Amino acid sequence: MNLTAIYDLGSVAFGSLHDFTQWVILPQEKFNNQAPIDLIKTEEGYKIIYEELQKMTNVKSSTDNLL
Repeated sequence: MNLTAIYDLGSVAFGSLHDFTQWVILPQEKFNNQAPIDLIKTEEGYKIIYEELQKMTNVKSSTDNLL
């Protein structure tokens, strides 16, 4: 598990480290009202958060191409 990779990807997905940090510490309905930071503590949770950030980054890239 590589927290630097999560934070790097999160910064891209959210456009800033600040916005990512706000998201990662708050409970998210998508994750059964758990905060992503709590999920990252396990290998399975890490994968879930990493994959979600990848999806968000891909969506952001796709919409950026439309502009």
